[in-house]
Amino acid sequence: MYATIFGIAGVSGVMAVVSLGLTMSSERTSISPDSESAVHHFWEMLGFLANTVLFVLVGIVITETALTNITLLDVWYLIFLYIALNIIRLVLLDFQITIS
Repeated sequence: MYATIFGIAGVSGVMAVVSLGLTMSSERTSISPDSESAVHHFWEMLGFLANTVLFVLVGIVITETALTNITLLDVWYLIFLYIALNIIRLVLLDFQITIS
């Protein structure tokens, strides 16, 4: 119902889901305190797993895109950045040791 209404109205899918959630939460029945903790832990774990899957998929897509378009100049930039960052780390650690 929401998908067709908001599809016709031209509203984004995110707004459709938010409005569906608000509608459903206004009509929700109360949960007993005993089961509320279990339901909370279930949804927390499901959200964690969804975030994990999402970030793994995004990482795979970005890695495949980056590895197919890498050039020799990019390799030299990476080597330079690696050396520069280690020198900066050495300087900062040396500065920290002299303060202590």
